[in-house]
Amino acid sequence: MDIKIIYKPTDKIVPYENNPRLNDEAVEPVANSIKQFGFKVPIIIDSSNVIVAGHTRLKAAKQLGMDKVPCIIASDLTEEQIKAFRLADNKVSEFSSWDYEKLEEELANIASINMSVFDFDMSELNDIVEDLDEDIVCDSEVEKVSLSEKFLFTPTSVLNTRCAQWQERKRAWFKYGIKSDLSRENIKTTGSAAGSVPRFYEYKEKCEKEIGRKLSVAEFTDDYLHKYMKEDSLLKVTNTGGMLSVFDPVLCELMYYWFSFDKAKILDPFAGGSVRGIIASKLNRQYTGVDLRKEQIEANINQGDELLSKDDIKPKWICGNSLNIAKLAKGEYDFIFSCPPYYDLEIYSDDKEDLSNQTYEDFLSMYRKIIFDSVSMLKDNRFACFVVGDIRNRKTGMYRNFVSETIAAFNNAGMELYNEIILLTTLGSLPIRMGRGFSISRKVGKTHQNVLVFYKGDQKKIRDLYGDIDILEISNEELDI
Repeated sequence: MDIKIIYKPTDKIVPYENNPRLNDEAVEPVANSIKQFGFKVPIIIDSSNVIVAGHTRLKAAKQLGMDKVPCIIASDLTEEQIKAFRLADNKVSEFSSWDYEKLEEELANIASINMSVFDFDMSELNDIVEDLDEDIVCDSEVEKVSLSEKFLFTPTSVLNTRCAQWQERKRAWFKYGIKSDLSRENIKTTGSAAGSVPRFYEYKEKCEKEIGRKLSVAEFTDDYLHKYMKEDSLLKVTNTGGMLSVFDPVLCELMYYWFSFDKAKILDPFAGGSVRGIIASKLNRQYTGVDLRKEQIEANINQGDELLSKDDIKPKWICGNSLNIAKLAKGEYDFIFSCPPYYDLEIYSDDKEDLSNQTYEDFLSMYRKIIFDSVSMLKDNRFACFVVGDIRNRKTGMYRNFVSETIAAFNNAGMELYNEIILLTTLGSLPIRMGRGFSISRKVGKTHQNVLVFYKGDQKKIRDLYGDIDILEISNEELDI
């Protein structure tokens, strides 16, 4: 039968006097829905204008001052059927529940509409997600696992490298033997040990007591600091007295888990040390990295020979300029993962083609080309991830907005920003230095990096391509590899 919609004055519609459903708390969200989307679901009434289904919609309409509302007369139902339908309509909704993963995904894709006015309490949803963190039921068997067990760390937009779990896992990787700073001891850096090494001044005072005299910062850095540096520190002292950063192995492992898959082909246009290549191999990924410095490539290959077994997929390190990456590393890839040079923060070589030796304008031009050519070799429905941080103009003291430049370069290459993750890094001696520094300049101490994740293709393909994660086991702070 054809359904006929008629408009009835709100003051002529009669609520069912024995309605067992309590609905006052639902009126406001329904009113907001009508206000946002219009009155899309008619009220069902009987031949006497008594409501069969739609009491909440009528209250919402009156609250909004509506004179008329769309109705459907249930003229085909007997009085007994109407009573049954009235109860059934309320009851069947109780059998529905939320798939919270899909709900979170849908809410994430609604940017311009405030869903909280429809009683989607985001804090409540977060609580539910946190509960799921503690109690996820696997499909294969009734087994409780936490999100951190399933994904190594809970997948949120802030990663804390200071936490105990992160530090323990980092120590395990360094005990395995990764030495990503090899061949980089002569690199010129603008960062100082005093500004980067946690407890620097405590170490300096301890050293002065031990040798019985005062030391300048330079003398302590050059001659004594290495004795106090932890083996698992991500900071290394160069021969120039500056601080060299070593890529965090746990972050590397995590990004491979989250945004690539078993046997994925990884492209790294700014290879640097061996970390990303070694870990890719241990996680059964095929890594290809390009670096301009011959001595760096040789050191990486030696590390690979030392640490990897005959059963591991060997990393491929290529010596060359990534401006030619389309020729040097020709092929198709499943994940782009790199940490680009931060312009003049570290001077990697005296080579005139080295990005760190260019003007900032030329640096950006070359940087954009490398990203464009790398993305051109990335398969559809794949991710790219760059770990970056903003850098200050040493002349003006202002930020150069390097993070935005990176996003724009990927956009230009055909990829959209998909996730932005804040990586909390060690405080170092910032609390000591920033007291005076902030008073003078009002510049806050920087203790984070930006992990930018981009996507290329159809988001609906993600669920099928990126399956369960097989996390590498750690036993007694040593990797089970």
